[in-house]
Amino acid sequence: MLCLIATAKYQDKIGVTLLFLAPILRGIFASESIFMTTVQAYIADCTAAADRTVVFGRMMASTMAGVCLVAVFYMGIVINALFGLYVTFFMPESVDLDHPPTSSCKVPNSKCGSDNSLWKKINIFSTLSILFRSNSTRISRYALPILAVIQFISAFIALPPVLLYAMLKFRWTAYEGGLFVSIAALSRLGIMMIVLPLLAKLFLKKSGDSENDSRHMVSFDTLLLRTGVAINAFCLLTIGLATSSNTFTLGFVIQSLAILAQPAIQSLIVATVDPSEVGELMSAVAVMDSVAVICGQFGLNAIYSATVATVPSLVFFLCGGAALTSLFLALFVHPVSRRTSEEEDLLGNSDIYAI
Repeated sequence: MLCLIATAKYQDKIGVTLLFLAPILRGIFASESIFMTTVQAYIADCTAAADRTVVFGRMMASTMAGVCLVAVFYMGIVINALFGLYVTFFMPESVDLDHPPTSSCKVPNSKCGSDNSLWKKINIFSTLSILFRSNSTRISRYALPILAVIQFISAFIALPPVLLYAMLKFRWTAYEGGLFVSIAALSRLGIMMIVLPLLAKLFLKKSGDSENDSRHMVSFDTLLLRTGVAINAFCLLTIGLATSSNTFTLGFVIQSLAILAQPAIQSLIVATVDPSEVGELMSAVAVMDSVAVICGQFGLNAIYSATVATVPSLVFFLCGGAALTSLFLALFVHPVSRRTSEEEDLLGNSDIYAI
């Protein structure tokens, strides 16, 4: 933020070097990635399983509200400073430090035990091992790696070259582009703040039976996940076929409903591990998201630049195909009856589960 302000005020003296320095510093210190990871882990610690989807939705709505309000640089600095003071001096711990959650791993020196080697500490990909040691008794056995792949695909196709395509196809200017971004953000904000809580209120009826409530929560999240991914696939294919600016914009407005899948997938991912492993899991998800965004930006823009002269809409068809793959994978994520540890051992070598 300071780099951007300095460039705006003293560009004639310092040039635009700081414009390149700012994203480098943000990348080194992880910036939004580590912040969102911490927030998601905090939410998982502080909320009941039945409420997580709505709370994750509110968190995403707050980010959309920021896009809609478009805070100026000085306001952003003040807000960040106030938030830092609140977190440092007033924000309570998410767990009781006198009675921290413990892992359910009971086998010493097993693969679920921690490896404190130097290589693991400096290797950012070491956290990905948690994706293959899920022990949830309420969700299908391989739900976590499947959800991780769906999350990776979603992050990979999240930012296709929309504005570049619209400027070429429909002769948009900066004005139409800015209006489009505002409409898209407002649509997502309304869905997270209004539609998601209403759906949760209608379909999540607390019965007092924790086992039954947990199963309903997983079923609700699974339904949201499949619905969101299906809408995303349909809209991306429709956008690629759009022949008018109005159809193009309407496709993206309808695609806003696909954001319902995001809080659902976060809630499902958290439900697959023990409370003591949520932080490690969120770190693994952050690594995957970062890699997916980097590869997606490079890959999608490379495809668009290579095909813009012949089939400029090809990138949207490819994204739609990837979303259809996510929909197929989502069919294998479903709630199951609670299993005991003995049943888990018997199912250890089984790969077949009912959808």
